[in-house]
Amino acid sequence: MIDVTVAMPVYNARDIIWLALESLCNQVTEYKWELIVAEEKHDKMIEDDILSRYEKRLRKAGCESIKYLEYENWIPLSIKWKHIGEHSDINSKVFMLHASDCYSSKDRIQEAGDSIIMEGFDWVDYSNGFFYNLMTNQMIQYSASARTNLDMSFKTEYARTIPFVMVKKGVDNFLITHCIRKNLNFKKKQINDLKMDSIDTDGMNNISMKRKECYDHIRYPFIETDVTLDDLELPEMVKRTLSHNNKSNGQSI
Repeated sequence: MIDVTVAMPVYNARDIIWLALESLCNQVTEYKWELIVAEEKHDKMIEDDILSRYEKRLRKAGCESIKYLEYENWIPLSIKWKHIGEHSDINSKVFMLHASDCYSSKDRIQEAGDSIIMEGFDWVDYSNGFFYNLMTNQMIQYSASARTNLDMSFKTEYARTIPFVMVKKGVDNFLITHCIRKNLNFKKKQINDLKMDSIDTDGMNNISMKRKECYDHIRYPFIETDVTLDDLELPEMVKRTLSHNNKSNGQSI
C-alpha cells in the first residue's frame, strides 16, 4: 500500500537528476512510497535507463513503484502536477513535490508522512534551507516564512483534483490556493529546522539558472551563511561531484 507519492516533473534535467535520485535512495522511512517522473521529449531529457539503474536502491529505501509519464511537447508545470496527481496510487495520502536538482534530507518522506497522515495537516513545508550554485561554488541560505517555502508536500486527494490551468509563473501559489479551496479548515505546518543533510542547487535546471543574481546581491528570502558545502552532512561522493561541477549525465555516483 502506497502512503506517499514523490512527484518529480523534470525538464533539462539529464545532467542533474542523479542528485535527486541519490537523496531518494538514502531516505529512512517507515512509509511506503512511489516515484512518478513526468517529462516531455527534448534534447536534454533524462536517459532511458536512468530510473531502472536506480530502481534496486530506491526499492531498498521503501519505493514500491516507479512511473514515468512522457509527453510529445512542452507543457506548463501546473499541468504536470495535475497529471502526476491523476496517476498517483489510489491509496496515496501524501503528495511530495520534489525538484530534480535538489538533495532531500534523509527524513523528508518520514516527516511529510507524519505531518499529513499522523498529525492531520493539509500542507507542510520548510522555512530554512541551503542553496548552492554549481557554476560558482557559492552558498546562500533560504530563511523565510512565506505563503509557500521549501520542500512542499500536501494531501494527495488535493493533487488528484488540480484544475487544468496553464500556469507559467507562481505555480506554488497556484497549488496552495487550490488546496485551501478544497478545505475551508486548511491547516499548514511550517518546519523551521535547518537540515544539514539537504541542499538545493542552481545552474543545471531551467528555473534555478535564473537565480544567479541572488548569490551576488543577497536579499529576502535569502541570507548570508558561513556554512560551506564541506560542512554539510551529505555523502562524500555527492559533495565531491557537486564541488567539481561534474556533469555526470545521469550516472549514479
